[in-house]
Amino acid sequence: MDGVSAAASVVALVDMSLKVLSLTVEYSTQVKSAKEDIARFRLELEAFIRVLQSLQELAQSPEATKLSTFKSLTEPIQQCKVDLEHMWKKLEPSKGRKAMSRYGVRALKWPFESKELKNSIAVLERYKSNFSIALNTEQTVLILESGVKLDLAEQDRCLSKLPYAVGANFDSYERESEPYCLRNTRVEILSQIMEWSADPCQKSVFWLNGMAGTGKSTIARTIARTLTDRKRLAANFFFSRGRGDLSHAALYLRSNSRK
Repeated sequence: MDGVSAAASVVALVDMSLKVLSLTVEYSTQVKSAKEDIARFRLELEAFIRVLQSLQELAQSPEATKLSTFKSLTEPIQQCKVDLEHMWKKLEPSKGRKAMSRYGVRALKWPFESKELKNSIAVLERYKSNFSIALNTEQTVLILESGVKLDLAEQDRCLSKLPYAVGANFDSYERESEPYCLRNTRVEILSQIMEWSADPCQKSVFWLNGMAGTGKSTIARTIARTLTDRKRLAANFFFSRGRGDLSHAALYLRSNSRK
């Protein structure tokens, strides 16, 4: 696949994914019985589209002819288009439902059962991960081949163009309602982690484990805030199951590179 063909193929993927997103938004405003499922699917789809748009920008750049990754993406791109078309047809209301909606009858029903929704989200995650890896690889190659030392302003400009996971930071707007440890609580474990973080001779990983709901995330957020206050936090990324880019590590490095 040459640069022109790659750009056209990626544009077609972006167009189809935007059609799927448009229908999903329609369902989110008209269907009340599956709000959580629709929100999960929409979140994953929007994250997928951001990666595609970055891939499109790269495919349309003058450097695209130098890149080899697009040749290896020929089959995945074609299959992705087939899968997106299947999702679009699944979401597209039937003619009967369209006619009913014109007369004010609520006819839309979320078409994905739980298992099918899970599979569709997994499909989007797989393509997003594959395309993200390809994007990372080619962007790194271009930087290394340029042989130019970028000044700080140019570095910031380049980093700002990288796709990143919204809401990954412990103090991001999306997490403003998430709790921290109250004063004089969890004192022992917090002290233990802070001592570990200050000792360069300690192992590089502190494994905080426990059953769901026992406060691991709350402890981690409290540690992150404390280290930030002391200007000792290098980076952080808070994963969240079922929340698009926050549910996997595809954007972990790029998100932290922007900070």
